[in-house]
Amino acid sequence: MAVADTSILPSKEIADSLLRHRRKAIVCFLVVAGGVALATFLLPKQYRSQGKLFLRLGRENATLDSTATLGQPIVAVPQSRENEINSVVEILQSRALVEKVVDALGPPTILGRATAGQDSREDAVSRIAKGVTVEAARKSSVIEISFLGSSPRACQAVVAKLVDVYLDEHGRINRAHGSQEFFAEQTRRLGHELTRREAELRDLKSATGLASPAAQRQQLVTRIGRLEDELLQTEAARVVAEAKVAALQRTLAELPETEVSQETSGVANEGTDRMREQFYALQVREKEAQAKYTADHPKLRQIREQLAAAKVLLQEEQKTRQHVTKEPNKLRRQAESALLSEQPLLASLQAQSGQLKRQLTAVRSELTKLNDDELRLAATQREIDLIEADYRKYSANLEQARIDRQLENERMSNVSVVQPASYEPRPVRPRVAIDLLLGLCAAVFAALAVPLVADQFERLRSADGKEHGLPATIAAIPSLRSADLAANANG
Repeated sequence: MAVADTSILPSKEIADSLLRHRRKAIVCFLVVAGGVALATFLLPKQYRSQGKLFLRLGRENATLDSTATLGQPIVAVPQSRENEINSVVEILQSRALVEKVVDALGPPTILGRATAGQDSREDAVSRIAKGVTVEAARKSSVIEISFLGSSPRACQAVVAKLVDVYLDEHGRINRAHGSQEFFAEQTRRLGHELTRREAELRDLKSATGLASPAAQRQQLVTRIGRLEDELLQTEAARVVAEAKVAALQRTLAELPETEVSQETSGVANEGTDRMREQFYALQVREKEAQAKYTADHPKLRQIREQLAAAKVLLQEEQKTRQHVTKEPNKLRRQAESALLSEQPLLASLQAQSGQLKRQLTAVRSELTKLNDDELRLAATQREIDLIEADYRKYSANLEQARIDRQLENERMSNVSVVQPASYEPRPVRPRVAIDLLLGLCAAVFAALAVPLVADQFERLRSADGKEHGLPATIAAIPSLRSADLAANANG
């Protein structure tokens, strides 16, 4: 015979079980209800303090990179707002903050007893780590901080100190420490360098004499233009003077030094007469030589040549002589006078041209030197401008770092305390009414469950009896009907 299904018991059977095991049910009810009541009144009371922080977009979302941007603010956009809030939650729950809270308040305040030693400190750290709850409010930027402890004052002190420590740590974590000292050092260094460079520029201006390069260059250019004009005029006058001198020299070469002022004709020419006498003498010597020598004799040939030459000269001479009176050529004298006048002028023009050329070369050299000096001044000034720009930038960054340091000292950040640590004198644990109600419900449930569990054990024992040789009919009868089974046994 199959065993009857007893997974779902009828209400009559449940009532029978309760009647049969009423003593067990009453004892279980009293034990559970008494235990819950005893625990409710004897367990230590726990108090809670709560604080709230508001996280907004502020200065901490801008970073200051002194090595790459030299103080240019960069908006560091996080991956999500949730990540930023979770970061704050993790920092609030970090052991470093808990240890600082313990060191600030002391283990006795947290543990509620006078203790000393490293173990008490670890107990206090563990107590705060277990009792602190940090949660982010859903779909908001509010972070809730709560702590459960044995004293409302201690809870309030822990939450207040945790918020206070976090505000300090928040400023330290989100700010570049050492930036003010770095910018101060760089500003001081650039200030010394700028002063030195400005002194070099002053000395260079004094050495070169360049007060206003543009104005001085304009003066030199004007001088060069004037000298070039004067040189052109001088060269033109020199060419004219050289042409005059050359013309006068040619004229002097063509003009005779003297000119005939008086000429008289019919005067005997003594030279011609003497030449004629010599001619006759040569003729006589020719006759003598012809008598002595042959026609090819050298001496005869020499006499004949002299005779021929004398004959030619005699033919050219006039038989009558003219008396000529000469005096210095007036035109030549005028040309010489003009030449004497032009030559000093030409020499002065040549000297003036040479001087103008030297002056022009000197002025151009001065202009070249001015350009070189100006380049040196410009290079020095450019370095000064760059150093000054860096000096201004570092000075601005120094002021920014100083402001940032002051903001950190004043705890001005993007975290605001919405709710300070609250003081709640009523304990949150144990909750007497709720715990007693829950204990009563548990006691009722236990009182109902004990009879059913007892019946289950009886069925199990009955099944064990069948296995040891009991009649099959007895094993098949449900144990809940134990009264009928007993009546049948008596019958």
